Amino acid sequence: MTKLQNKGTSYTLFAGYNMHDYRKSIDNKKDVIHFTDTDINRQYNTLDGRSKGNSQYAQLNVLNANNNRTLRASAMIVRDNSPGNYSTDILTYTGLPDGDKQTTSRSESSQRGIKYNTNFYGNFNLSETQFIETSVSADYTDNRYKYLYSENSVNMVNSNTREDLYNLNATINYGIRFKRGNSLTAKFMHFHKISMQNYTGNQWQHLWTGETIAFAEYQHRFGQRTSLTVTPGISILQYRLHGNKKVSMNSPRLQTRITHQPGQGQFLMFGVSIGNSAPQMAYLSGTEQAVDFLHVKRGDPGMKDSKLYMTNAVYALNYKRISLQAVGVYLFADHVPTPYYFIENNKLLESYAGAKYHQIQGRISLTWRPNNKFSINTTGEYMDFHFNGKLSGKFSKSYWLASANASYFLKDFAFNAYFKKYTTVLNSDMSFIKMPVSYGLSASWSRNSWRIEAGTDNPFTNCAKYRNWYASNAYSYNTTSISKTSSRSAYIKLSYTIDFGKKTSKENADINKTIDSAILKAN
Repeated sequence: MTKLQNKGTSYTLFAGYNMHDYRKSIDNKKDVIHFTDTDINRQYNTLDGRSKGNSQYAQLNVLNANNNRTLRASAMIVRDNSPGNYSTDILTYTGLPDGDKQTTSRSESSQRGIKYNTNFYGNFNLSETQFIETSVSADYTDNRYKYLYSENSVNMVNSNTREDLYNLNATINYGIRFKRGNSLTAKFMHFHKISMQNYTGNQWQHLWTGETIAFAEYQHRFGQRTSLTVTPGISILQYRLHGNKKVSMNSPRLQTRITHQPGQGQFLMFGVSIGNSAPQMAYLSGTEQAVDFLHVKRGDPGMKDSKLYMTNAVYALNYKRISLQAVGVYLFADHVPTPYYFIENNKLLESYAGAKYHQIQGRISLTWRPNNKFSINTTGEYMDFHFNGKLSGKFSKSYWLASANASYFLKDFAFNAYFKKYTTVLNSDMSFIKMPVSYGLSASWSRNSWRIEAGTDNPFTNCAKYRNWYASNAYSYNTTSISKTSSRSAYIKLSYTIDFGKKTSKENADINKTIDSAILKAN
């Protein structure tokens, strides 16, 4: 990061680079495709695999501020590249019409995205009690995606896709502050995306989505200990795939939150929310993407948005050297996008359909600080998930999470240890996963501008095993993976911080390095 100050204007440049290159996990996978008259079984055993990637970013911020207004402009470029990722397996078929066979399969994928973004922000104080805040952000992303699948060196799938993605966001807020800490804020937002895709050997596709959100937020204080926030609003969501009818949906939005401090060191909050969520653009794709010669993925251009209804409560207590936090959440969602499988033209089709979703969550976190040098935190969490889809089926699971973290400080040194244990988890794709215990140690030394840290993760775990499984009427699988990245490892970090001096303040990076894409991908 580099920062220059010239009177009331500052110029800040952020830049970064990241890369990884490691062997993929060793998988032992069995899957079954349930055709009408027979089952085809496939057994995969990993021979070799690699995951490579690198990313770069640079962002220039220009800030000019005085007592009446703040102006900020930024320009950014982000590049994310994953070249030549592959997996090679020994693949054994049973149940094929022409008999059982064994082959060597290889799946390769590469993807690259470059995003160019500009952003303008302004905050204007109209008076001591009123303000207007506005922002406009626009970006263009050039995405490329390639996928190749072969058996015994014979290409069966060869996909090459290019996408031009345009994104425009605009926000304007008007706020007024009343007496006794009360306030009212009116907000208007619009988000617009346009995706143009060219699937080689398949089809051209044009998709746009637009969402307009308007709401008002009123905050009222009842004395010094209680406050109420009410935020009613509306969402107008539209999207259209070229050649299909436009989909339009209007959804009410509401957020209500009441907070109360029953006593010294205590905090209580209760909230209710009603909202909606647009489906990912890739789910709306009208194209098909082959995974192999039996498996094809397909989007749903008519998919509805998800309706969300949530209530949550928080209680926090600070008493002497003990801190306690308890959280409870209940969430119901309708039309949640979920994958479902069916047989069509002697192929396994994977698409998306809406389902009802229930989530119950409870978490208790306790922190003990016997002195200023030592602290220990323990957390216990309970989760209960239920999916119920007309097409995707019923899936449910309850699980526990336990974690602990301890820290000790001695002059310029800091020592840390952590532990985390999950039971079996239900993923958003309705598959189940059983994860191993994770734990680690670290030690660091800091003085002036220097910092050195060394640590180890899972030092006594040679082979971290994951199990992932799924079962439906048309398709089922069971995978056991040995992950090298989650097994024992060690690291060393060295950093040096440049002193900015008294006249130039430090500035935190606020950089969105996410690259969106509406491409329907095989993996």
